[in-house]
Amino acid sequence: MNLTIVVADRGFVFVAAIEQHPRDAQMFLAYGCHCVRIWGTNAGLGQLAREGARPQTVLDRECDHGPVEMSRHYVLRTIPTSERLWPEVVEWARKNGIEQDSFAEVRS
Repeated sequence: MNLTIVVADRGFVFVAAIEQHPRDAQMFLAYGCHCVRIWGTNAGLGQLAREGARPQTVLDRECDHGPVEMSRHYVLRTIPTSERLWPEVVEWARKNGIEQDSFAEVRS
């Protein structure tokens, strides 16, 4: 299972398991999607990717049912991270339609 930190336009940062949208090549699906409202780091987003959420990190769950659809046009970069560092995101992704072996990264 691969999780990704997605840096989007206008300063939005998300952590989710992402996969290509099955019907639209310009979109992808983000399972377990959480917006990182406050990073809570002293070493940037790389610290979140390496260490997971810090005590000061604030995550906001994006959706209660199914994946969030995101446009590839608004993705500035992606940073791979580990599922073991984000148990809350992994748990929510599994509750909302993604199986453990079907996680996949999408690079913009």
